[in-house]
Amino acid sequence: ALKMVFLHSDWVEFEPVKKAVRTADDVEKEKKRIENALVVLTSVEKGDESVVGEAVEEIEDVAVKVGEKRIVIYPWAHLSSDLEKPEKALKILEEMEEALRNKGYEVYRAPFGWYKRFSISVKGHPLSELSREVKKGRKDAEDTGGSHYRIVGQYIVLPDGKIDDIKDGYKERFPGVKAVVKDELGGEFSAEPPAHVELMKRLGIAEREPVADAGCLRWLPNGAFMFELVRRRAWDEVVGKLDYVYPVISPTIIDKADKGVRWLVDHFPERHYKVLPGGRVPKEKDLFLKTSGDYGIFSLHRDTTYSYKDLPVCFAELETDYRYEQRGELRGMHRIREFHMQNMHTLCRDIEEGWRVFEEMWKGIANVFEDMGFGADVFVLYSERDIWERKKEDVVRWAKEYGKPVVVFIVEAEGVYMAAWIDIVVVDSKGRPIETGTAQLDTRSAGPWGMYYADERGQKREAVVVHAGFGMERAFAAMLEKFAREGRAYYEDWLAPVQARVIPVSREHIKYAEEVARKLNKLGVRADLDDSDETLGKKVRRAHTEWIRYVVVVGAEEEKSGTVSVTDRADGSKKVVTPEELAEKIRENCRGKPYLPRVGPLYVSRRPVFGM
Repeated sequence: ALKMVFLHSDWVEFEPVKKAVRTADDVEKEKKRIENALVVLTSVEKGDESVVGEAVEEIEDVAVKVGEKRIVIYPWAHLSSDLEKPEKALKILEEMEEALRNKGYEVYRAPFGWYKRFSISVKGHPLSELSREVKKGRKDAEDTGGSHYRIVGQYIVLPDGKIDDIKDGYKERFPGVKAVVKDELGGEFSAEPPAHVELMKRLGIAEREPVADAGCLRWLPNGAFMFELVRRRAWDEVVGKLDYVYPVISPTIIDKADKGVRWLVDHFPERHYKVLPGGRVPKEKDLFLKTSGDYGIFSLHRDTTYSYKDLPVCFAELETDYRYEQRGELRGMHRIREFHMQNMHTLCRDIEEGWRVFEEMWKGIANVFEDMGFGADVFVLYSERDIWERKKEDVVRWAKEYGKPVVVFIVEAEGVYMAAWIDIVVVDSKGRPIETGTAQLDTRSAGPWGMYYADERGQKREAVVVHAGFGMERAFAAMLEKFAREGRAYYEDWLAPVQARVIPVSREHIKYAEEVARKLNKLGVRADLDDSDETLGKKVRRAHTEWIRYVVVVGAEEEKSGTVSVTDRADGSKKVVTPEELAEKIRENCRGKPYLPRVGPLYVSRRPVFGM
């Protein structure tokens, strides 16, 4: 590949000292200083003549984003051990220089083939140091195919509704803005594991499955319990609230022979898990495990006859998807190979109806996250310029409504089927963005898939498609990361597997503690009882490490008065109340949310420690 490191500099100085190769540039040994420039350290590897165009696009992409018109191409052999022959490498660098100059950039090239003295002052913003790798047919080493977009403008909509350019001050003020802009430009983040990797195991939520492929998790009892509650909450928010949504279930194994499938794979390539059929299935079958719900849901939309009066129509599915992420990319519940998606795909009559559904869908997802106890750090809208100009007042309203900034990237699509899409982003404990939920306005898929409706005149019309969804694993990762950043160690009441832990001061109060725990369960509170022989202090600490919000201590005074002493970890308050009063508070906090009774034994001593 052609490898490049981008340094946005206040200044750069270089001075040729001694020729390193016979074909070095013929230049004078004089120092040159260039102010305010994008310096591109470049190594040309063997066979790179074909990627000059891609490299120039990549350079221009970064230049636009950092707002720089002055470019310095700096030959830097140290990025590779497989260098092209000097004469060929020089030719490629000259072609890059000429192409950039033809695009209106002020271009300088440091002498090729020389040992040089070199000094640089790099600007301090998050995008000042980036790296890219360019190969034939793809711009970014992390992508696998032709679904690309080009950013041609960027703005920020502040929580007060002001629209401005993205400035360094906003990146420092809003960590989410800093993270998404850095990520969009290919910036590097800490390699340390984020907080949720340890928390998901310690809290009994999930862990890797040793008999499965890497990146496949097993949900432990606490995690599976909360998973089901979130699934029901998402159902209530979408299927239960919107009268145009229908639940469906579609197959996991997809056949690439279908022309719609082939079109989708070409325009949204993924790392597929291939299915190797046995028996009498023809060997030429090209089967794979689905990477998203589009395939089966698009097929169902295609096979359904619609009138304009029927639309919008949405199919919702909780599905299991597969993506063969590279091993080095796997990270906890954030980047995995098998994952669960709550997906919705809606057919709409036109852009206006699609935009309304688009907003309903992403807000529904955001509502689920808010109920889980975390909100977005930032919203990121990618939009074609025409839609942004027509709908910017809506975006201003969103920023004000949620009190969060919206980063806006104006894009020109190159094979992407979305005209606009929005990501709900949470920043993890190491500063990385987690794209937790999304909605997409798709103006291109209906034709290739044959998703039509009959208009008022009975004429066949292509529908507009709205995709929306969120990954269950990513939602839990985002929740744990947000809580870790905030120093929070308890769940929302409706989501907690155990809402209250009853702890007797001593064994002589076990009977009363059991009465309290059983009464709370009958009143709709998920309560258990720590009947171990450990000290009161250790029992309280165990409840804390298990993220149980209400620690209910009972002793002689409480037994005599029929009360309990409750510590609420949300605010640290301690109160003496009746079991009925505690139950009423918890029920009130859970009002409107799905409910499941406690699972497992009442006594903590009878509960095993699950997993590795």
